[in-house]
Amino acid sequence: MRAWHMLVCAGLVVAGVALAATGASAVALVPVAACALMMGAMVWMMMRGGGGH
Repeated sequence: MRAWHMLVCAGLVVAGVALAATGASAVALVPVAACALMMGAMVWMMMRGGGGH
């Protein structure tokens, strides 16, 4: 994965945790969940494409 993907996802996770700690609604956690899904999909595609062997 590219370094900026990791930085963006880390920022989203930090923002999501901060919002959850301040009592924000579940809607605030949607970007964090989307990031996790994106990272999982990238890992899955790399493994299926033979890049993980």
